[in-house]
Amino acid sequence: MDKLEEERNVHVEFVFTRPDGKNMNNTKELVEAQKVKPIVAEIDPLTVDGVRKAHLFNQSGRTRGKIVLTREN
Repeated sequence: MDKLEEERNVHVEFVFTRPDGKNMNNTKELVEAQKVKPIVAEIDPLTVDGVRKAHLFNQSGRTRGKIVLTREN
């Protein structure tokens, strides 16, 4: 266990998965059950400008967490 994990009384694990329906549903269930807390760095609309912004943010090398693109209603 990392010193920071110990100090803050948290447990950190990295999980690698394939982005298929079965694995994504399993991940969704873990998040909904609050067993996993995703880190979201940025949320952008699924538009040309939003995708451009997300791509530039990702290329900056300063991204900590996931970049989410959302559909506008």
